Amino acid sequence: MDNKPVVWHYGLMAERWAETIDETPELSYIEKAISRFGSPVLDLACGTGRLLLPLLKAGIDIDGCDISGDMLEHCRRKAALGGYNPRLYQQSMHSFNLPRTYKTMYIGDSF
Repeated sequence: MDNKPVVWHYGLMAERWAETIDETPELSYIEKAISRFGSPVLDLACGTGRLLLPLLKAGIDIDGCDISGDMLEHCRRKAALGGYNPRLYQQSMHSFNLPRTYKTMYIGDSF
């Protein structure tokens, strides 16, 4: 049995996701959690930055981690359009190894 995670957010799927998925109904909940627990913040499975980018624009110290390099490229491109350069890491969330620790971590719409 192969225990490697399945990655389907690449190529055209990542492009379509970046162009069409932008609703953030959980954003206020996450902002309240960050207010309560603090930053730095880690967005696990950040994808194209649906949640990461609004928080970054709000001045939150936030990093992103995703298994899909294609999704991260779209996140970088969208961030650069706003003049941002977030720290993004291409790693799986079940075994990530990042250079700093976080006070708040969340997963939005990944399961």
